[in-house]
Amino acid sequence: MAVRRDDRRRLRRIEEGLASTDPDYARRLRRCADRLAEHSAPSAAEPVPRAALPLLWGAVLVAALVLVLATALAA
Repeated sequence: MAVRRDDRRRLRRIEEGLASTDPDYARRLRRCADRLAEHSAPSAAEPVPRAALPLLWGAVLVAALVLVLATALAA
């Protein structure tokens, strides 16, 4: 996820403030972030479950049927 330059600047200021007020917590947080960065893998596109497409089409069909019936009964 890309972070805008001004957001990065704000985050850096927050990090510096945290490091000056609570250096132990900042150190632990940095270690944890480093460990996460070591084990991170590029995110792959999440596959769409096989059942999602038929369910979506079924919902569209039901909505269309309800619309047709409501229109027919109202007339």
